Amino acid sequence: VILTPNVRVKAAGVVLWLAFACAGFGSVLQARELQTGGIAGSVVAAEDGRPVSGALVTIEGSNLVAVTDVVGRFEIGNLPTGPTVLIVLAPGFVDLLVPSVPVTADMTASLTIELEVTPNFLERVQVTASKAPLSIGEVAAQADIVDRSTFEERGDQSLTSAISHVPGVVVSTMAGSFESVMLRGLPRDGNEFTSTLLLVDGVPQTDSRNSSRVINLPITDASSIEVIRGPNSALYGRTAIGGSINVRTADPTPEHQTGFDLTGGGFGMLKGVAKASGPLADWGGYYVSASSERNSGFYKGPFDFTVDETALFAKVTFVPDAKSFGSVSVNRVISDQSLPTNEPIVNGQFLSDLSPEFDRLSDLNVPGPNYHQSEGRVTANYTRQFSDAVRMVNVFGHRQIQYKFIDSGDITGAPFDFASNTLTMYPFDMQTDEDIFYEELRFELEPKLGFLRDLEPSIIAGGSYEHTTGFGAGNLMYTDANTFGWPLNYL
Repeated sequence: VILTPNVRVKAAGVVLWLAFACAGFGSVLQARELQTGGIAGSVVAAEDGRPVSGALVTIEGSNLVAVTDVVGRFEIGNLPTGPTVLIVLAPGFVDLLVPSVPVTADMTASLTIELEVTPNFLERVQVTASKAPLSIGEVAAQADIVDRSTFEERGDQSLTSAISHVPGVVVSTMAGSFESVMLRGLPRDGNEFTSTLLLVDGVPQTDSRNSSRVINLPITDASSIEVIRGPNSALYGRTAIGGSINVRTADPTPEHQTGFDLTGGGFGMLKGVAKASGPLADWGGYYVSASSERNSGFYKGPFDFTVDETALFAKVTFVPDAKSFGSVSVNRVISDQSLPTNEPIVNGQFLSDLSPEFDRLSDLNVPGPNYHQSEGRVTANYTRQFSDAVRMVNVFGHRQIQYKFIDSGDITGAPFDFASNTLTMYPFDMQTDEDIFYEELRFELEPKLGFLRDLEPSIIAGGSYEHTTGFGAGNLMYTDANTFGWPLNYL
């Protein structure tokens, strides 16, 4: 068909009109497509409000996924307007579907998602057994987790009381104050925690005596306590023969919170705790606390028996970018207390059985305080995710400790004289100061092997370094050069 010039002009006009019409319609469509918004918020545990890191937040019916960071935050953008359904998955928690989350154009909806802890204990997550997050069911050793809600409901005030209900845990106490935990039936070798490794946020608390003293380690700032029964020396070195106990400190909350707890009880027990926590801009969070405790004990004697403890704790978490996160915490604890004398044993029998006039709750020690312990801790953790299969973890710890016995006569024993109702006391002074540095660097590899699809291999390679300096000195106080003690009437 041959078009005349006049017809050609009309055809061209129609084409131009159609082009402009399509362009205008496309602009309308494009404008409609640009009507997008976003969703941002935090994922927390419903029981105590602690942030849940590593949770997967998925938009139902799409491949849009966000992973919560170390402070529990997530953000998903470029979402079409209208109601949106979220699916939230996190190890150790019950899966949650959040329906009808409104997405408004050019706005970011903010919400806080609360997850319930899974009732299946084998799905609970711990990090102590292999230094990497694993569910209890995946751990070869016997593992237990005591979370904050558990020991708060029971009113536990110390580390040993919080874990005393764990199967296989045996608590040993010397001089009424120096507590230790034994696992796998391994005995206590004088000092505390000589066969059980104690950690705080993955940093060993071992001193130069190859032991750990927890007389002033409060659990006020603990989020959970992990107990691994069985040897762990391949990962942690010395003292992890019977098992390990890791105190994981609290993380900042996604929202600003403040609180004050006051606890009172028998024997003049009074404890106050003040806390504050919350986010720091969009890159981290803070947690600070101060606590003080005092009690008068249940011992009987001519002098007042007192225990005073004060603790300060602060922690900052940070997320500098999408592939790294870390935390820095500082802790200062001071304890001044009286030390009771143990009931003397004579030829395998308690003194109260041989001499009924002696009260088993008698404290024969000289006026206190007889023991002072101060400890400062600085702990830093940093994790860098190089790829889906390679991760670097750096752990640093510094501790400055002082153990000081002041005119303490808590050691008593032979020779005895029942005719004059006397025993022998061995008073002494002793002070130990130590500076302990700990550094650990490790790489965690999770290679994807196509020919081993049913296996998830994991490789940890790294090393640690520990350096301890300090001094110790002591004196004996005695009136009898033969016994290096002095006679004391026990009535």
